[in-house]
Amino acid sequence: MAFEKLADFFGMTENSTDDYEEETTDEDSVKTKTSQSKIVALKSKSGRRGVIQVVQPHSYADTKEVAQNLLNDQAVLVNFTQVSPEQMCRITDFLAGTIYAIKGDIRRVDTSVILYTPASFQIDSAGSNFTE
Repeated sequence: MAFEKLADFFGMTENSTDDYEEETTDEDSVKTKTSQSKIVALKSKSGRRGVIQVVQPHSYADTKEVAQNLLNDQAVLVNFTQVSPEQMCRITDFLAGTIYAIKGDIRRVDTSVILYTPASFQIDSAGSNFTE
């Protein structure tokens, strides 16, 4: 009698095997439901992907257009060849504040060309000549 109880405890009898199979079926269905609920669809805010505006400002007044593009979730490549070094400094300071506010990123492409991107853009500069 003690042997039968011990065998039943370790699942060596037919009754305990049947119970175990039923539990396995329940666990499988729970695992399936859990894995399906982890799928999440990601969508872009603007619906447009990969838009980069190219701007060549002629004065500090053109900065508002660049900032508005960034606020509209568009990347902007700014060519500063038509402005003085002092104006370039003022414009980059203003746009740096805009980028900070929207949690974007700034990358210098050349001495007078800078790429400004909103948070929705990812810049992969591995193996390139971009500077931080």
